[in-house]
Amino acid sequence: MKHIELTRLKYTEEGVPGILKVDNHYFYTFELPYIGNQPNESSVPLGAYIAEKVLSPSRGYKVFQLKDVPGRTYIQIHIGNTARDIKGCILIGLKGAPDHVSHSTKAFDEFMNIVGDEDIILTIK
Repeated sequence: MKHIELTRLKYTEEGVPGILKVDNHYFYTFELPYIGNQPNESSVPLGAYIAEKVLSPSRGYKVFQLKDVPGRTYIQIHIGNTARDIKGCILIGLKGAPDHVSHSTKAFDEFMNIVGDEDIILTIK
């Protein structure tokens, strides 16, 4: 299993920007604000989670989906730029700002190529 790390930079009303480290590669992330781990409305609680590559029925492409998040299901790392593109998932980009990421498709493709098909352990801190 590959270990990856998401470091959240700050918590705001607009959302939660962060940095995702995979080996020697870095990506920007964006999540919804933390609202008590509410499904579809909140970022994921801090912790370590196993994520597996699955075909997302709602997206139509393969994503990494976190397993065993208490009280939550279908939390994915996927393409998107702003809060309107997510419901509790993690967006990935090549550039980041306090309220969005950009170049998400390119970042996602790079991320998927680096990680490959093995499951990952995502540590969120």
